[in-house]
Amino acid sequence: MMKIGLLSLHKNTNYGWVLQCYALLSILKSLGHDVTYIDKVDFVEKKKKVIIKSQIKTFLRLILGKKKVNSNINPFFLKYITPRTSEIRSVKGLDKLQHFDAVIVGSDQVWRPLYVHPIENYYLDFVKNSACKKISYAASFGTDKAEYSASEIQICGNLLKLFHAVSIRESSAIGLIRDVYRWQTVPLVHVLDPTLLLCQADYDKLIGDSDSVAFNGNLFCYLLDMTSEKGSIVRKLESDLQKKAYSIQLNTSTMPNVENWLKAFKDADFVFTDSYHGCIFSIIFRKPFIVMGNRSRGLARFTSLLEMFGLMDLMIESSQELTSTRIDRCLSIDWIEVEECINKFRGRSISFLKNALSK
Repeated sequence: MMKIGLLSLHKNTNYGWVLQCYALLSILKSLGHDVTYIDKVDFVEKKKKVIIKSQIKTFLRLILGKKKVNSNINPFFLKYITPRTSEIRSVKGLDKLQHFDAVIVGSDQVWRPLYVHPIENYYLDFVKNSACKKISYAASFGTDKAEYSASEIQICGNLLKLFHAVSIRESSAIGLIRDVYRWQTVPLVHVLDPTLLLCQADYDKLIGDSDSVAFNGNLFCYLLDMTSEKGSIVRKLESDLQKKAYSIQLNTSTMPNVENWLKAFKDADFVFTDSYHGCIFSIIFRKPFIVMGNRSRGLARFTSLLEMFGLMDLMIESSQELTSTRIDRCLSIDWIEVEECINKFRGRSISFLKNALSK
């Protein structure tokens, strides 16, 4: 048994983030390890303008009596993301974490400087113990575009040389690391997002252990960025499929808890989404789905996932691409073939973890 520290994205209001944390913790524990989640918050020197803006938002929330939008995600975090460190708000706090046998960074977009600060923390610069294994699991740049500055390329490249094992979530990351940033690393392994290491029965149990809600519809529309074009797609799907749409109001106090978010996929007959983890949970619950590629959030994540399972033709980038032929394709997914692909990659992914932690 090894004592392992797990570093992922800082706490946020994203369902996919907390579920991938849960899944990776669960798998590592099932392998017999003692795993602690490193509860690092996003710390960076803030400009005065940003601080003032944050203070105004906090004041308005108190005046208007609005609860924080993560209040329906936080109970899941507190219950299932355990054990965990106390909140770490400074480099000094990270420097105290020298007692682990291994530290794993991942999954999600932990290597995207737009989302994490300081970026070098996510290349484990704070791990000073030379006996501690540094490992990445399904680390993601979130994009196939180069977003690192010249200094970040140099600093992070030197840190990655010290990793014992490196796995990435998107196939495009191999090109970024090898050809664009020209980093020297141990062999790169393409693995599954942690949520796919668990099966539907694992998520069914989470749903069953929670108070559930009933959704008024059978066409689940999980959209991170609602637009008029996506609204027209919802109406077309309702008409063509003879389904009633239902959705979740994100970034509001009415967001469902994590268990009911999962139930929204389980109860659906069809899913329309622009979310990476929306695709994943459609696949896990074997639901016909269509995904609208989200270029601003990173298209490489979608293409890598869908290509892996032979489902690239389920992605559109405009409403004009949603033809009757494409809808028919969504309704005729060969789920046995998809499950075979998942099992193959799941075996490879778990073998990566076993090998990385046993060497």
